[in-house]
Amino acid sequence: MDAHPARLGPRLFRLDSAGVRLGAAEFAADERLFALAAEDVVWTVSVIDWRLRRPSAWHLGRMRRWAAEGAELERQRDALRRAAIDFSAVC
Repeated sequence: MDAHPARLGPRLFRLDSAGVRLGAAEFAADERLFALAAEDVVWTVSVIDWRLRRPSAWHLGRMRRWAAEGAELERQRDALRRAAIDFSAVC
């Protein structure tokens, strides 16, 4: 037997880049949060793809480019984290 949706408790969505969980009510309250969540999903998929493409340590040039890409992903994460903090400060 399926549980009634009201008995499942609050729905939480995790923004991986910021390491925070936000409730469904917060998503409904401000459409900017949808944009932030979409950017977070793109960032998360990019990180997964980046990790799967790690070159062998013997390929120094490839390793440098891969590490530079990782640094850019970290900068994106910082920007998303700041946006999540700014959003939560406004709410």
